[in-house]
Amino acid sequence: MKKEDFIKFLLPLVAVVVIVESVVLISELENKKKAIKPVTVAEETEDVLEKEDPVLGLSFATESKTMTVGKKYEVALNVVGMRDLSFDSAELYLSYDPEVMEISNLSFSGKLPKPVFSKVSEKTSLVVVTYLITAENGVSLNQSEVLELMTFEVRALKVGRGQISIATGNSSDESVTMFVESKTGKVLPFSISSLEIETVK
Repeated sequence: MKKEDFIKFLLPLVAVVVIVESVVLISELENKKKAIKPVTVAEETEDVLEKEDPVLGLSFATESKTMTVGKKYEVALNVVGMRDLSFDSAELYLSYDPEVMEISNLSFSGKLPKPVFSKVSEKTSLVVVTYLITAENGVSLNQSEVLELMTFEVRALKVGRGQISIATGNSSDESVTMFVESKTGKVLPFSISSLEIETVK
């Protein structure tokens, strides 16, 4: 076979091999794309939030979790620091069952200034308190330090069981308890515990 004839034969053969290899490669890439699950921004954000350790702990304190119908009991909502920090605003939302209990006489004292808004709403079954701290460095809270956020009175209306919870809502809900860090403007992660109440005659 002459050199020219050999080249004429070889070039189409190489071209066919390249085309076949390209088809196989593209097919493999498509299969890999189908196997990989796309990760959305929401999934990534949710994963980060779930892994974020709380730096505050919210809890209730009361003289008794068993309450006699008609009698008033004082309850306090406290926050404890899990590390040294400072915050310059706090929105507190407590949910309760107005058919089981009545909440009244919100009171505030201690390190925090008077809240800019406070209300007990039977219609929405919420206690709402908003703090805006104007001090330059906000309110500081040291590790293991306990700060009283508010006190209120609870009166049982009927025999049964009730609960006072800290409303955390979701990203689209307006009734979301939150603390904003002074230096960073970041919403601080926190842990919560509800108050389970048994009401008796």
